[in-house]
Amino acid sequence: MPRFYFHISNDTETLRDEKGIILDDTAAAAAYARRIVREIAVTEKVSVLVTDADGQALMRVP
Repeated sequence: MPRFYFHISNDTETLRDEKGIILDDTAAAAAYARRIVREIAVTEKVSVLVTDADGQALMRVP
């Protein structure tokens, strides 16, 4: 199963995910990213950049 990384950004900074998480596929990664945004967006506007183990950007969830 692939490892995905979830880098969280707001208007001023980016928190890079150095550990990542193993998920079934990109659909599961998208769902996980949406959950992160929902939980954090309560207090501030963020986006999540999802990358693969090679650092290739797969999607950005606003």
